[in-house]
Amino acid sequence: MNTSIIQKSLRLINRYNSLTKKARHYGMPFLLYPSEIHMIEVIGSEDEVTTTKLAEILGITKGGVSQITAKLLEKGLIIKKEQTGSNTVFITLSDNGQTAFIEHRKFHEKMLSDIDSITDSFSEETINAIQLLIDTIENELNRIETEYET
Repeated sequence: MNTSIIQKSLRLINRYNSLTKKARHYGMPFLLYPSEIHMIEVIGSEDEVTTTKLAEILGITKGGVSQITAKLLEKGLIIKKEQTGSNTVFITLSDNGQTAFIEHRKFHEKMLSDIDSITDSFSEETINAIQLLIDTIENELNRIETEYET
């Protein structure tokens, strides 16, 4: 049994999570926390979005959405617009919110580009072996998850 591969894989996952879960500025003079920037990412990816839709996309409660959007509104990153003749409130990004959205995208694009430039030197055989390993581990984790749900 090669526990070294599993241990290294888990370390890699933990390192990635640590890197992407840090508060960052994303072009703002203040820090944006992961929950805030992920909300900005969803809002920026949609034209106009409601609290209900945000909760559905992010898999959190509407109360959770309200807490995060209150912080984003206070920081001047979103705009709430009531639809005339309706109780529906649409949420969009302000200019600063758009800046944070773009900077967050750039962060991920650079990280992936840097990793791609390293793996570009790998042979097709090596890439296929790595993909097979990842798929096999993912399938096993899915099986274990299903087994422990019952």
